[in-house]
Amino acid sequence: MIFCLEKDRGLTDPTPLPAAPPRLHAGVHLPALDGLRGIAILCVLAMHFAIATPLTAGDRVVYALARNGWIGVDLFFVLSGFLITGILLDSRGKPGAVRSFYARRVLRIFPLYYGMLISLFVLDRWLSGAGPWLEKVQADQIWHWLYVTNFLAARNGWANIPGIGHLWSLAIEEQFYLVWPFAVLFLARQRLLPLCVAMLGVSFATRMILVYAGASPVAIYALTFTRWDGLAVGAIVAIVARQRGGLEKLGRWSAPALVLGALACVGFLSAAPYRSHYGVATQTTGYAVLALTFGALLVQVILAPAESRLTRSLADARLRFFGRYSYGIYVLHGPLLGWLAAIGFSPALLPRVWGSALPGQALYAAVALLTVTAAALLSWTFVEKPFLRLKRHFPSAATPLPSSAEGTAGAAIPRVAA
Repeated sequence: MIFCLEKDRGLTDPTPLPAAPPRLHAGVHLPALDGLRGIAILCVLAMHFAIATPLTAGDRVVYALARNGWIGVDLFFVLSGFLITGILLDSRGKPGAVRSFYARRVLRIFPLYYGMLISLFVLDRWLSGAGPWLEKVQADQIWHWLYVTNFLAARNGWANIPGIGHLWSLAIEEQFYLVWPFAVLFLARQRLLPLCVAMLGVSFATRMILVYAGASPVAIYALTFTRWDGLAVGAIVAIVARQRGGLEKLGRWSAPALVLGALACVGFLSAAPYRSHYGVATQTTGYAVLALTFGALLVQVILAPAESRLTRSLADARLRFFGRYSYGIYVLHGPLLGWLAAIGFSPALLPRVWGSALPGQALYAAVALLTVTAAALLSWTFVEKPFLRLKRHFPSAATPLPSSAEGTAGAAIPRVAA
């Protein structure tokens, strides 16, 4: 059904968009965007790897910093809103835009995601029997097959979906993909910015209502309507950047907004260092401030000269490596951490040094990072790439945006060409 709409040319706004700025045109590559993606996935891993009990003052400082790694998902949301909206804007009025977008999304996202679910819920039961953590989620597996893990988390909490709770952000991405292409491709373009602002308003108002109604902090954190901020801000940057003089307008406010936003975020994050994503200030205004801060950072990255310190830092080969494989890392890291726990590997088993748990935690994180990265590389080679070759049957109708990687979805983790 969703592919039939493109045949009705009367639904398409035939007025072409203004030409995109040169830095967003085909053939232009911004390695710094890969670096941003790498930072985002490393933040998420830092949070999920930090499982040792902090014993000393130094432990508590490091643990608090790591536990704030949840902001990596919000950075992914901003990048996704920007890149996906840009792809769709560049596809307006072109034949096959809807079909190409969804076909290429499916080829990029579904093979690994559903391959992971099959390995957990089908093959594991046949080959070896589910482990204790997996047995806990078997009864609710339909939620994950349908990409509504975030609603399951809101209903039952994280404790009831061990190992795959991180799929909540991918669920929000997929729900976004179901409706956003039709808005961008078929609405009059002058309505898109007001729509994005309305999304910000709805998200903020919904959180305020839920907070003061006493709703679960997990529900406020994971529900779709409460987490539109990052996607909307990314979309705003993509829309304005394609207007005449838009990037320059964004550039004028982005630097002060980045500074002020970063200071505000430090306040939100330090108010409840171990559980900052559940703080009242964060859940009312903090998510919006964080999205605007990352939006300002994105603008700064786009406008930064190639020789600038910002560009050189984000274009670091190590960051870009993690950015390139961030989708596989994100999808696979939860089950692999569950497997490490099932075989009994944890920081608690490792020796303390001068009363600190940090050495054991560092060794655990190193082993976990190597395991997850190796799995992502194998996934890329044997699962993702073969399906990506099929994209030649669905040529992109979009003008590609900058990236060297076959991107990601979800939490995170967006592809830059449909």
